[in-house]
Amino acid sequence: MRLYSFFVASVCSVAENIKYRNYEQGDINAGAQVYCSTDPQIPCYVAVDLDKGDHILVGYILMYMPYDLPDIYDKAVRSMMKDPSQKGDFGYIAVVEVDEDYRGREIGTNLVKHCIAFGESSTDVLAMTLDIDDEHFDLTDWYKKFGFQIVLENHDERFFALYYSRG
Repeated sequence: MRLYSFFVASVCSVAENIKYRNYEQGDINAGAQVYCSTDPQIPCYVAVDLDKGDHILVGYILMYMPYDLPDIYDKAVRSMMKDPSQKGDFGYIAVVEVDEDYRGREIGTNLVKHCIAFGESSTDVLAMTLDIDDEHFDLTDWYKKFGFQIVLENHDERFFALYYSRG
């Protein structure tokens, strides 16, 4: 029982040292290349394990807002809107990355929730979008739990949209 209590306390203390914030110049990800910038048109939100340092990332999400969807995706997203002719922009989640050692701790969930809220707070954004390739089809249900729905699908890609109530 003592070992179990120690384990639970250790996991909780690790989770409590995760800080979420916007990307800063000098942030590094020990596990992989980080594609973030400080450009406000390309928001990047990060998870930092403060036990490892103020600039050591354990996860990040890169989004584009607004994002000019290619025609085929724009039509697919609009086809499921109440008013497909409604004027507005789309957001696009380009990357969600969580260090392997930190998976299963809700870090990815918190990053995606932040991105969804960020899009919702931007009154011009009609929907948040993302795509996954066939190697990541196992994430389909994970994205659906946030409210994303598949709007276009083929053998090697699924394109999702999460719609905001506007107007």
